[in-house]
Amino acid sequence: MNKTLCTLPITLMILAFLLSSCDQYTGKWEDYTMTLRGGEGKINYQIPDDIPKCTEALVEAEGDQRLLAEHCNRYRNLYFVLIEHEKESFRADSLDPFISFSTSCLNRLINDGAATSMKILEKQLDTLDDGSFVFTAELFGYMGEDNPIFYFHRTLNAGASFIEAAAWTRGEKRRLEHGDKLRKVISSVKYTKH
Repeated sequence: MNKTLCTLPITLMILAFLLSSCDQYTGKWEDYTMTLRGGEGKINYQIPDDIPKCTEALVEAEGDQRLLAEHCNRYRNLYFVLIEHEKESFRADSLDPFISFSTSCLNRLINDGAATSMKILEKQLDTLDDGSFVFTAELFGYMGEDNPIFYFHRTLNAGASFIEAAAWTRGEKRRLEHGDKLRKVISSVKYTKH
C-alpha cells in the first residue's frame, strides 16, 4: 500500500509535465521582421512555434557577416539560421556578385568537414517582381556513416546586403515528416525595401 501511495504523486507529476509540454507547441506560424544594416530594408520570414528561437548559438558570424536569427528544436532536430553578408566582399572577384555569393554559400555547405558526400538535389534561380534575385537549393549528405542530413537553403539580394537562410534536419524520417515545413520556412524569407 505504501508503494502505491509513493508512486501515485510521482506518476501524477510526470503526467502533468508531459501534458504541459504537449501544449507548448500549437502549430501556429509566427511572423518575424529583421532590420538590415543601416536600416536599408527588412527581412521578413515565418516560422512555426515548434522551432523557437535558440538559447545557444548554432553558428558564429564571421568578419563581414551578421547573424539575424537562429531557431532550433534540438529534440526534433530542426534548425534555421538567417545571416546577413556585406555585399562588398563579393564585388571584386566576379562579374555577377550574387551568383558568386550563392555559389560560395553552397560550396561551404558541400565542403563542410562535419558532413560527407554532400550533393545538391535541386536548385533554382528566380527573378522577383522588383528585379532582385533569389536562389533556392536543397542539399543532402551524411553526418557519419548512416546519419543523413538535409539542408534547405536560400540566398537573396537585399539592397546593400546578401542574405543567406538555411534550415536543416537529420534523418530520412525527419525529412519526410518536417521537410515541407522547412521548405515553407525557407520560401517565406523575403526582402522589403521599407
